[in-house]
Amino acid sequence: MSDLHCPKCSEPWDSAEVLPAAQGDNTCALTPSEAKKFLAGKGCPSCRWGKGRKIPCAACDGWGKGRSHGYPVVAVLCEYCKGTGEHNPDAPAWKELHEWTRRELNLQPGMVGY
Repeated sequence: MSDLHCPKCSEPWDSAEVLPAAQGDNTCALTPSEAKKFLAGKGCPSCRWGKGRKIPCAACDGWGKGRSHGYPVVAVLCEYCKGTGEHNPDAPAWKELHEWTRRELNLQPGMVGY
C-alpha cells in the first residue's frame, strides 16, 4: 500500500496504519477517531490537526523523553518539556540555562541573545 499525505502539512502516513484504524482497529499508529479526522482532511498529529507544527524541545528533540547517552529513555520524562515534546521557554531548567549563558557570555540588556 502507499502513503497517504496529510492535507494540512503533507506528512506521509502509511495507509496500512490509517485505513484499518478508521475501521476501528486500536492497534494502529492513529486511534480510530484520529484516523477519521485525518481522512476528513482535518490534519494529523504532526501538524497538531492543522494548527501548525510545534517547536520541538531542544533537549529531547520533541520525543518528550529523558536521555541517556544521547538516546531517549522511555521510562523518564524530559526535565525541560515535562513529556510534551514542545519547547517550553518558561521551564525552570531552561531559565537556569539561559541565565548561565547570559553570565558566561556577559550579555547585557539590549544585546542579541539577552
